Amino acid sequence: MRKIFLLLAALMLVGCVRTNKDEDNNANDQLALELDRSPLYVDITIPKDLIQVEGVPLEDTLAEASKSEDIEKIIDNNDGTISMSVSKEKHQELMESIQNSIEETSNKLIENKENSIVDIESLDDYKVFNIYVDPEKYGGLEFMNALLFYSKGMLYNYYNGDNNAEIIVKFINNETGQLIEEGSSKDLDKLEDEGDSKEDSPLVTVDQLPYSLEIEEPDSLGYVYGFVTFTNNSAYPITGFELTFHMKNKNEKAYFTTYDTVLPGEISPKFKTFSEENKEDMELIKVFIKARNDDGKDVLIYYDVKLDEYNVSVINF
Repeated sequence: MRKIFLLLAALMLVGCVRTNKDEDNNANDQLALELDRSPLYVDITIPKDLIQVEGVPLEDTLAEASKSEDIEKIIDNNDGTISMSVSKEKHQELMESIQNSIEETSNKLIENKENSIVDIESLDDYKVFNIYVDPEKYGGLEFMNALLFYSKGMLYNYYNGDNNAEIIVKFINNETGQLIEEGSSKDLDKLEDEGDSKEDSPLVTVDQLPYSLEIEEPDSLGYVYGFVTFTNNSAYPITGFELTFHMKNKNEKAYFTTYDTVLPGEISPKFKTFSEENKEDMELIKVFIKARNDDGKDVLIYYDVKLDEYNVSVINF
């Protein structure tokens, strides 16, 4: 988020210097100007990480920012935050810049056919983002997109005067309107408190979740679907499971994904997606597992088949 602060840096370090008051202004003019000051400025408090530039002492950054005619005052609160009074005009420009950034990010995600996103709706001053997805493509890595909207939503609300805003990101089935998954920016705080928890070994391994792939005959339109089930032979509930295949003839990827909870000893319901006609043309390349550990936290497990390598993280999402 520190890099995002370049938006504000452009505002404050544009090279403007405070203009001197006309020495010929009479006392009445000065009094009127002082009385009108409040409505012309917006007071905000932000985390100092948003303004601190790596390698530059904070006091130097504050001193340089104070030279701008658009900054009436800027102080370090010595509690991890910075308070400033920004001209109403420049504050509006900044807010519009953040809004444009959110819109640009949303459009790029929607236009990118590699992911599952088909539409994005923002509500309540960017505190809620409804992300509508193609259920056939939706996969375990989608929460990375949630992080984008956490940061942008929090940035907007910091400068909008709401330092305690909770940003909610919802992934919604575009076909049925059913909620698939939901996360909160408050989870990031928990994650930071845990020191970005990592596990040296996976809680669950792929061999504990044997799967079965069955391919149906082409339907009346010529579409071919594959169906997958898996058995949970681990000691933990599985709350998310995805198999990524390379379809050799089509040179495309197929994602078999479910977020049904499968308890130890159970067999999952069937979940489907487009497929090749023959199993031999389906090459498994990645496995994603979302498991619930004994502490009630979700463990995200990524397995690269070709590298025979696991990547494991603990996250409250």
